[in-house]
Amino acid sequence: MTDADEQRLSDPEALEILWRSLPTPTGLQLEAQRVADWPGGPVLAAVDATGRRHLLIPLPASTGFRAPRQSRGLYAEVRRLRVHRTDEDENYWVDLSCPEPALQRLFTSFAQEVVNALSASSSADPAAITDTAERWRKFWSVPAEGLGVGAQLGLIGELWLLTRWLPSLTRYAVRSWQGPLGGRHDFTSTRLSVEVKTSGSSTGPTVHRIGSLDQLATPVSGVLYLMSLRLTADPLGEITLDDLIREARTSVRHDDLLADDFDKRLASAGWTPADLGRYDGSWRLLHQSLYEVGEGFPRLTSATFPTGLPTGITDVGYTLDTTACRDWLVADDPRATTALSALASVR
Repeated sequence: MTDADEQRLSDPEALEILWRSLPTPTGLQLEAQRVADWPGGPVLAAVDATGRRHLLIPLPASTGFRAPRQSRGLYAEVRRLRVHRTDEDENYWVDLSCPEPALQRLFTSFAQEVVNALSASSSADPAAITDTAERWRKFWSVPAEGLGVGAQLGLIGELWLLTRWLPSLTRYAVRSWQGPLGGRHDFTSTRLSVEVKTSGSSTGPTVHRIGSLDQLATPVSGVLYLMSLRLTADPLGEITLDDLIREARTSVRHDDLLADDFDKRLASAGWTPADLGRYDGSWRLLHQSLYEVGEGFPRLTSATFPTGLPTGITDVGYTLDTTACRDWLVADDPRATTALSALASVR
């Protein structure tokens, strides 16, 4: 393999193209091509007679190996294989494969991360395989159909707060991000909480759907803020979900625990690394406002119904027109306030 070939195979899309180009073998054989080298030998991308994809990593005989746990998108085993057209005897190989056809692209992204980890290794220690597999367990259960427009807007809004309204994307900031994990508010700390609402409507007043009586209810401790964002689809817009995710993941990758916490939330929100490049629709920011949800703020909560909801009513949602919230405006530019800075510091 030439240097140009290795550069070509340094991203998941190139590996995806390679897998699609491999001819389907017959019987028990695997059709394979070398994609990288590591201290243990050549790493091979392969397909079997059913079209199932495999990543094959040679395993040094003296090396102990703990195979990754099986999951919906990953099957791992150690096999004795012989590479055709070589003089070598059968050797042990780690065989990673994808048992679920719908997850092939996600498996390709996973395989590329394994390849990158092995290529950067200075010794023939296969622990990088298991470590990568464990980090990826959170992604295999994410539905493959992807995010609808409403979910994309919601995620853009929460990432906008993390990347534009906070001084830095710290471990405390990421751990305060509770929206994808089913938290009562999108961001929660002992000192403040924030509910983020993002509209994609370009006409009329800025309105947001409040889904329950709890969303704007006073938090257990600290102050509650409402962040209101309004975007419009625009081919010349400078905001994309792809770019925000890429920016945020880049800023946390120096810390493995922080990066893992962040990716857990992305997975819970419905995103996986196989979606890189998928959400490239451009948006333009029309307006952003931060409100303090204090005394008199227009809202419905459980306290609005002191004797309980009327008989037969089991849930209440409502639409909030932010025109009525002007008296509670804190800032309409992140540079004009440090009100949310506490999310990025020790709680």
